[in-house]
Amino acid sequence: MRREAPKDGPQIQVERVNNAAGSTAGAGSGDFHQYRIQRRRERARVMQMEKEHEKVNNEKIFWLKFSIASCPKRI
Repeated sequence: MRREAPKDGPQIQVERVNNAAGSTAGAGSGDFHQYRIQRRRERARVMQMEKEHEKVNNEKIFWLKFSIASCPKRI
């Protein structure tokens, strides 16, 4: 049996929220450790890329200096 809302009183409009986060929502106990592992891997990857870039850059500088030094000077 359904009850009808009284028609003479003020109408309350309820807005339904589908994606509500309660007090238990958020990161679990293992999420921080997963984040730490992922951050460590990413930092190691970036450091490796920086080392490789520095190596390539130093090699370019070396060959540039070598080519300048080995060229005969023109007068």
